[in-house]
Amino acid sequence: MFNYSEWLGTTSAVVLANAYRPDNERGFSPAAQQVAFSILQDMGFDVLREFWPEISRKLKLPFRGESDPASQDPNPATK
Repeated sequence: MFNYSEWLGTTSAVVLANAYRPDNERGFSPAAQQVAFSILQDMGFDVLREFWPEISRKLKLPFRGESDPASQDPNPATK
């Protein structure tokens, strides 16, 4: 389903911020570039968030605070 809230929210924020910009930075083209960049950035982070578990497993990176089971002391009372 089309994400109306993403597009309308981003567009309205850019249009509102456009009111505070100097005259040479206003207009349709700079606003359209800002909207496109924001949408592409959100899409990139969504894809990264979706596939991060597979990426971290492939690169053998820790995922969400998991520790290496080999480094854990099996008997912590001996310290």
